[in-house]
Amino acid sequence: MIKAIFFDLHGTLAYFYPPRHEIHVIAARDCGVTVSSEAILKALPLADEAWKSVITNQGKEDGKGQNNSKPGAFYEQELLRRCGVEVTLETAAKIIDGFWKLMAHFVPYDDSIPTLKLLKERGFILGVLTNIAGGDVNVICDNLGFTPYLNVAVSSEEVGAGKPDAPIFLKALERAGVKADESIYVGDKYNIDVLGARGVGINPVLLDRDNASPDVNDCPRVRTLNEVVALL
Repeated sequence: MIKAIFFDLHGTLAYFYPPRHEIHVIAARDCGVTVSSEAILKALPLADEAWKSVITNQGKEDGKGQNNSKPGAFYEQELLRRCGVEVTLETAAKIIDGFWKLMAHFVPYDDSIPTLKLLKERGFILGVLTNIAGGDVNVICDNLGFTPYLNVAVSSEEVGAGKPDAPIFLKALERAGVKADESIYVGDKYNIDVLGARGVGINPVLLDRDNASPDVNDCPRVRTLNEVVALL
């Protein structure tokens, strides 16, 4: 019996407007750093992959003897480095802080709140699991209007490990007070969301809004959040 439903944030419940790569450009420009939108867009997937090791090593000493106390700053520094732009960690911290201040333009999909509301009314425990490089997931969810419907909100920065690794999923299960096989996780990335959830025994659902993964057939694949309700 399914008792809890967890959701990814970006690409599942909400999206960036302006798009994420443009926000990075604006935040960098506000700190006197010039980088092209095209370069950021190309570098984001690579930086996102590198981010996994950054948050895993949070609080540890890196090879240069620096303490990784600001993982968001390290993410921004890595992102810009992959664009051919070198900045100090201090500047990177200012840029990522500016990035999150611009996140007032993080916009919920039209089907997000209606789906959360309906699932809440049906008595499901609801939660958000997200890999974020800085920012408070609770504040973000509150700004998006999700908080009244959520029981759990867990971020990679808080846990010190991100999807697809197990700790973030296990932390959500612990807080929700449910077993893995009593839960569903809905996310838009197969390698991170589907495989990560399945790795700890949570039932995965792939949200494929743009029909980019038509060949996925080893888990339920939906085009809208409304279809998640129909699976229950």
